[in-house]
Amino acid sequence: MTVSIIVPIYNAEAYIERCAKSIFEQSYSDLQIIFIDDNSQDRTLQVLQNIFRNYPERRSQIVLRTLDENLGVANARQIGLDLADGDYVTQIDADDYISTDYIQNMLDVATCNNCDIVICDFVYLLPTRKKYVHVSFDPDPEICLARVMTGEMHAGFMNKLVRRSLYTQNGFRMVPGLNMFEDKAMMVRLLSSAKVLGYVPKAMYFYDK
Repeated sequence: MTVSIIVPIYNAEAYIERCAKSIFEQSYSDLQIIFIDDNSQDRTLQVLQNIFRNYPERRSQIVLRTLDENLGVANARQIGLDLADGDYVTQIDADDYISTDYIQNMLDVATCNNCDIVICDFVYLLPTRKKYVHVSFDPDPEICLARVMTGEMHAGFMNKLVRRSLYTQNGFRMVPGLNMFEDKAMMVRLLSSAKVLGYVPKAMYFYDK
């Protein structure tokens, strides 16, 4: 079973090495790793291509799309979704990173319970400390949806593995130009269509605020 990992990137030279390494060093092997560079104006691409050389075993799994103009994160995410061919999709922001067992643990729950969406705990990377966040999870998608709407549950793509057909069969696409809360707008639709949710009570996503 293949998992597509989408990484939208813009001027991330300070963080992209940490992010990419955490993906390339996943214990799970069957990955499609999609980087969408949204016309970065710094050394992001050079740093990223240098990292590629250190992981030759992943090279055939990497898709790198560089945009000729800055289209914004919503469009970058959609381009990644259009390129994705995995059974499940997860999105990782360029300034964040994941634990080496993130994909394996999330996929184990997904396949065992035939989940549409799997959610895990996460860690806020604050300037002087790390803050563990226990997700306010409920197996009922309507309850999770309500918690996303009220802010009780984080609405981002971070810490979530989504069955790709949930996007394709419902015709869900990112809203072009909506570059703030674009993930919340999509997550509301995904949760409203999901039938089975799963949860991993372990912090495996590291979110740099």
